[in-house]
Amino acid sequence: MSYNRLSPEHDARYSPGTQPRYHDRSPSPVRLRPPPGQYEPEYGPPPPQQQQAPLRLEMPMASSDRLAMQPSYSVTNVHNSYGQNDQYEAQYHPGYGPSPGDYSISPEAHHDAYFTQAYSPHPQGDYALENYPVAGDDDSRPILRPDSTYGLDVAAAQPSYAEQPYGQEQPYGQEQPYNHDPAYGQDLGAPPPPRPSPGPIRRWKTVKEVQLFQGNLVLDCPVPPTLLNQVPHAQPPERDEFTHMRYSAATCDPKDFYNDRFTLRQRLFAKPRHTELFIVVTMYNEDEFLFARTMIGIFKNIEHLCSRTSSKTWGKEAWKKVVVCIVSDGRAKINERTKAVLAGLGVYQDGIAKQQVNGKDVTAHIYEYTTQIGLELKGTQVSLKAGSKTPVQLLFCLKEKNQKKINSHRWFFQAFGRVLDPNICVLIDAGTKPGRDSIYHLWKAFDVEPMIGGACGEIKVMLDHGKNLINPLVATQNFEYKMSNILDKPLESSFGFISVLPGAFSAYRYVALQNDKNGEGPLEKYFKGEFMHADAGVFTANMYLAEDRILCFELVSKRNCRWLLHYVKSATGETDVPNRIAEFVLQRRRWLNGSFFAAVYAIAHVHQLWRSDHSAMRKLMFLVEFTYQTINMLFAWFAIGNFFLVFRLLTFSLGGEDGPLGTAGTILGLVFEFVYLGTLLYCFILSMGNRPQGFASVFQNATFFGLIVSLVSTYVLWFVASLLFFDPWHMFTCFLQYLILTPTYINVLNIYAFCNTHDITWGTKGDDKPEKLSSVTVKPGGKVEVQIPQDDGDLNEQYAAELDKFARKPPKEEKKVNPAERKEDYYKSFRSNVVVAWMISNFILCAVVLNISGFERIDTKSTAAQNSTIYMAVILWSVAGLSVFRFAGSCWYLVARLFRGV
Repeated sequence: MSYNRLSPEHDARYSPGTQPRYHDRSPSPVRLRPPPGQYEPEYGPPPPQQQQAPLRLEMPMASSDRLAMQPSYSVTNVHNSYGQNDQYEAQYHPGYGPSPGDYSISPEAHHDAYFTQAYSPHPQGDYALENYPVAGDDDSRPILRPDSTYGLDVAAAQPSYAEQPYGQEQPYGQEQPYNHDPAYGQDLGAPPPPRPSPGPIRRWKTVKEVQLFQGNLVLDCPVPPTLLNQVPHAQPPERDEFTHMRYSAATCDPKDFYNDRFTLRQRLFAKPRHTELFIVVTMYNEDEFLFARTMIGIFKNIEHLCSRTSSKTWGKEAWKKVVVCIVSDGRAKINERTKAVLAGLGVYQDGIAKQQVNGKDVTAHIYEYTTQIGLELKGTQVSLKAGSKTPVQLLFCLKEKNQKKINSHRWFFQAFGRVLDPNICVLIDAGTKPGRDSIYHLWKAFDVEPMIGGACGEIKVMLDHGKNLINPLVATQNFEYKMSNILDKPLESSFGFISVLPGAFSAYRYVALQNDKNGEGPLEKYFKGEFMHADAGVFTANMYLAEDRILCFELVSKRNCRWLLHYVKSATGETDVPNRIAEFVLQRRRWLNGSFFAAVYAIAHVHQLWRSDHSAMRKLMFLVEFTYQTINMLFAWFAIGNFFLVFRLLTFSLGGEDGPLGTAGTILGLVFEFVYLGTLLYCFILSMGNRPQGFASVFQNATFFGLIVSLVSTYVLWFVASLLFFDPWHMFTCFLQYLILTPTYINVLNIYAFCNTHDITWGTKGDDKPEKLSSVTVKPGGKVEVQIPQDDGDLNEQYAAELDKFARKPPKEEKKVNPAERKEDYYKSFRSNVVVAWMISNFILCAVVLNISGFERIDTKSTAAQNSTIYMAVILWSVAGLSVFRFAGSCWYLVARLFRGV
């Protein structure tokens, strides 16, 4: 895949007949270049003899993979990065229109004559910076244009001056000799080698003027030769997408990315690549293990797409239709070891990013590279695997500030999505590992059913071969996830509306998300939550904690459309779940508050379904589903009251004349009731004024080991449904833990959630101040000065330093508590303990003096037996009815899946 060649070869496979998207494009005339090693007079004088590099990894060339003209930083007379010279400056003038000269008028007539070797085996000599000729860059000329047909003009490259040694400028210690690697190749003409560069990394010592690309700072940065020589790539004088990493300094809001003339590499090829799958991995501060686990899963999925040679869409070159976008939420937040892994893949280089461009703050640093380096995990250790057979197009967006996950999705959808115009967008959280062919199955659902606008797969809990089930909290969540994927998701999919497509692993049809001509639509509602925290009401703010639920509802109810949502059981994604009670409570606070208020929003706006283009039958099905969700919401609202009443009735039934324990049972039930009420009250007080981290031990000890109430038929249906889905093992490994922690779900989580409706944060801390970067300012003529790395030795040493960051085991992290937070927790806990002591002491006093709260029941018969029986019957039959409804929906999903195939 030639990076920047403009003369097409072998255009037959990309003829207009085979590419309907580009039917207006006429093929260019073909001129074949003589094979390597042969000489023909029309191509100029033969090159001098040179020593062949021992490593020659050839890449197949395709005309559609040639990149259009774009600028790069380059330094005249520097061996590894050839650029413009004085002769070029005299002939070409900066500007955005065609420049005078043959190259701008008819570039195809020149073939590869102006492409030269991208790298030289020698490090840079030491030259005085003030003696460098001024070199501007023109965005209408090809990048890295050489001085002659077969390479650098050696005579012009001979230095006649020297600068001060870098050892005097950098107090890094003694200089180390530079060991030349002959694998990098030799210069034509074999001039006397320049002075070796010193051992320590001489970073960013060259100040270079470059032309802005369409008014934006865009740099093409050579990848380290250590990386380059491990993978197939174009050999000099050619270059391709594997030899350079592209950096763009975005100085705009995501919605203005396209209008401000930013673009991406996929649009710069001679025939722009169509993006069928656009995958986004959102991350915050995940470590290298979680990140690598996700990327390994994605790489295997792309390999699977390339292996489907009989597919009309996929095949050997399927990787060209897939772009993997990694969005990191804040430069100060990203894990340093994770950043080192990105550098190992070639999609990140330290020291390239800029803080400002012409006085405008940079909002995001965008790195693009097509990697052929794989990843593998050995225990918890991440290592690189060279020579991957399947390249992967990577796009790494490092946001300057921490602005939450929804802003990361804005960069994905509004900025990059508008440029690439993909067909299907896949959303994955860092740490979630998709199954080997899960992404294909998600895509297949859209391909089979054209009216599917969104789909999700099965989220599995990462159990580490069952070891994590020892933790009852993990086992309980595993049971919850399984039952949701067996009963809830199939039921909702049968109706065509899934209340939430989990952001950890879901997919959307890009065209279905677009707003209408008035700017209203799913994405407009989805991103509304980012701008309303300051002045929005509590209801709206809590609702947008579950903005993915809002997106699902707006997608199905989109005006004049009939999009559906679908559950794909064969698409799986493994994820970690909280294994500590404090993290668990924080996560569920956001989930419960967001889902509750989002459900209220959907029910209150159910009339919007009539503006859609769904059939009358489908709208009736939606009404049935929303009725079911309304009943579920009412049960969630009264969950604590129902739990207490059932608990009280059952414990009281232990005593009395008809009870199995008699008077002793009555006394025991009374004690249980007091313990329950006291603990419940304690949960209320803690939830009103404390963070879970400050009282983690209290929340952990607040697990109620009381009697569990439900119909036996409900559990039987759970077993039967699990067997029908051939996935019953969680019933044997996690069912007991789920029963034990059910009171925690009903009491602790609900109390904490509703007592913290004022808290609309995502459980993350404030933004740290990142290290300041350098800035660039436009000079007369449209040029800017940038400080850049330019030496092979420097690039290799920097690359080795990045690899060393994750080559060793990470140091044991010590959780540091902010002194201000510790002090705040202390004051809040002191206040809470005083309030608890005061309330309990007053309650006991009232109970003893007034003889209330059940003391009189010790020697008397209950007069509420009949009412208790009616109440229990209503509650239990309602639970049974809802279970039967969910079971019927899951069975219908299985039947439909047999005929549909997905």
